Amino acid sequence: NTNFKKWNGFNIYSVDGSTVQVPNSEENLKIFGTNPNQYNKNGALASVSVLYDVMNDIIVDAEFSRYRSNERESAKNHIKKLSTKKNSIILFDRGYPSKDLFEYINSNNLLFLMRLSRSFKSLIFEESDKVIEYQQRNSKESILFHSDRGSQYSSNAYQDLLSEHKIVPSMSRKGNPYDNAVAENFFSNMKCECTNFYRFKTRQEAK
Repeated sequence: NTNFKKWNGFNIYSVDGSTVQVPNSEENLKIFGTNPNQYNKNGALASVSVLYDVMNDIIVDAEFSRYRSNERESAKNHIKKLSTKKNSIILFDRGYPSKDLFEYINSNNLLFLMRLSRSFKSLIFEESDKVIEYQQRNSKESILFHSDRGSQYSSNAYQDLLSEHKIVPSMSRKGNPYDNAVAENFFSNMKCECTNFYRFKTRQEAK
């Protein structure tokens, strides 16, 4: 559809997940599970994951699953349902990095940007040779490596490593680490304007 907006010819998608409270019925407790604490006395909770078209402000796919389900598996399910994979870029936050997901995204010929947490520092340096070899073997184009402005990424050692392998560094702007701001804002609005104030009687009503 020519009416859909793109960024420099690319479809821009964002994937993110959150936890929402669902009707506290016996059925939902069995299906989704719970996290009993001082704020939520055995209330039913569900994990929700969304694939969002950033340029067109459209939710492309959504998935409700058991509380604390694997977000990476939900991301794979979104990609399976994505009808337009060519010339598409998917944005992920720092909760998604894994070799398995990298390989899955690459097998679907998708481009992606993913925030990496500081806990990934050791993996980046200890496994750098394997990661670089894998990326270069599976990519015919120049590699763009995006990260936040953490000291490990701005260090001379890390920048030299990228330069050595002809990888182009990319960093978030100073004081603006919210690469996945659109999806984060969606969940914030949903909680503030909907789920925090209403009690749905059934799953169908919540949908």
